[in-house]
Amino acid sequence: MYFTPTILTAFADFLHFDEDIIVYDCETTGLTPVQKGSEPACHIIQLSAIRLSHEYVNGFVEIEEREWYIKPVESIPDKIAELTGITDEFLADKPTEDEVFDDIRTFFSDTAVAGYNNRSFDDLFMDEMYKRHGMRFKPYLSLDIYPISQNMVSPKDVKNYKLATVAAHYGFGDEIFHDASNDARITMELMKLYADALLDREEKTGSMIPDYDAGIKVRVTGISRYERGRMRRIYVNTVDRNVSFYMDTYNLGWSCKDKNMSTDRFNMPDMISQALRAAKVSSERELAQYGKS
Repeated sequence: MYFTPTILTAFADFLHFDEDIIVYDCETTGLTPVQKGSEPACHIIQLSAIRLSHEYVNGFVEIEEREWYIKPVESIPDKIAELTGITDEFLADKPTEDEVFDDIRTFFSDTAVAGYNNRSFDDLFMDEMYKRHGMRFKPYLSLDIYPISQNMVSPKDVKNYKLATVAAHYGFGDEIFHDASNDARITMELMKLYADALLDREEKTGSMIPDYDAGIKVRVTGISRYERGRMRRIYVNTVDRNVSFYMDTYNLGWSCKDKNMSTDRFNMPDMISQALRAAKVSSERELAQYGKS
């Protein structure tokens, strides 16, 4: 899924200030932070976080690293145990969520956060944990290094934007993934690399935000709205009948209609710009209302 890189602008803005930030990652018992039908609510079993101070002149400096293993109310599914190496036996003597929550809340208090796909995953699990304790996980800034990677690494150089793939691109290929501690540290290293690249670009060009000119360009031929049940989508057709896209109106995320295709291969900013002009609107939020009766 592709998101317009407002997050890159937020990252660039952050780099102009002297602020602390926490890079973090979670391992969980499954993919659903809240119950969905027959799928039970899942919980965090490993939370790793690195607090860094940031100065515009001197960059990032590590302050403290913390890690919590948490015994959940449910058993660890076999697939999760195989993926993470975390088992019921390992967590048997670990504290419960209730026992560690105050410590976690204190560590994360009033600080910006960053992660890899955290806005679609880790932040949601953290928020559900906070809600179970009568609070909300609402950092004033949440930077997702996944869409930042989409805008910093050319699709010509990677087959996808998974953390392991992007890490290997930068020479981190021997790391162990699906371990929160390692994933948080790799995410931190990518954030530092991107920050250096943006600051270097700013010094040379006067602007941190690069012009995006990678990926295949397509020509938009039509737009339509599709609704079915809770599904609300804006479809965009192109001159190539085999290539079309849709935007989910609830999160403004873009996908290829053909699931065998990836948005990573296309010049999405150019396609979206054409779609906005065709719909005679100025933003994706306005596009989400297109064709609405």
